[in-house]
Amino acid sequence: MSRSQRRRGRKAYRRIQIRAGESRHHRLPRSRNGSSEDSNISVVKQDDHNHFHALFSNYSVHTIAAILNEKWIDPKYRLIVEEVKI
Repeated sequence: MSRSQRRRGRKAYRRIQIRAGESRHHRLPRSRNGSSEDSNISVVKQDDHNHFHALFSNYSVHTIAAILNEKWIDPKYRLIVEEVKI
């Protein structure tokens, strides 16, 4: 992979337009080997983005589900994370 390809890959998410008060969120964080492809980026409100990371840092979806199940969800219910094959 050339240097320009690496540079474009790193900055690719910037082509996703955002408005004031919005932020780009990596669904699978780059720190956990997530990509900057459009399919891994969600546009969210900046405040929501900050709150998400304050609560969940860059935890895996399994860890987030465990936290939600333990602390937030009625014990009669269980949040289950299932990988979807695309």
